[in-house]
Amino acid sequence: MKKFFSQNKFILILVPLGLFIVFINKKLNTGFLSSSKIENHYIFVGLLLFIVFILLFTILRIDKNS
Repeated sequence: MKKFFSQNKFILILVPLGLFIVFINKKLNTGFLSSSKIENHYIFVGLLLFIVFILLFTILRIDKNS
């Protein structure tokens, strides 16, 4: 199992990213940003920035270790 993940490290990035995309898609389909509330837009942008920082950290850490 360890050998599988060491050869396919991108799976560790793609699976959580896919789950996040599904979560955001469900939120947007229910009308999360349809209101004109600025707070919802800030929450959405904040979540996107948080995920981008996590992905960058993960990619840099994998690159540093290989």
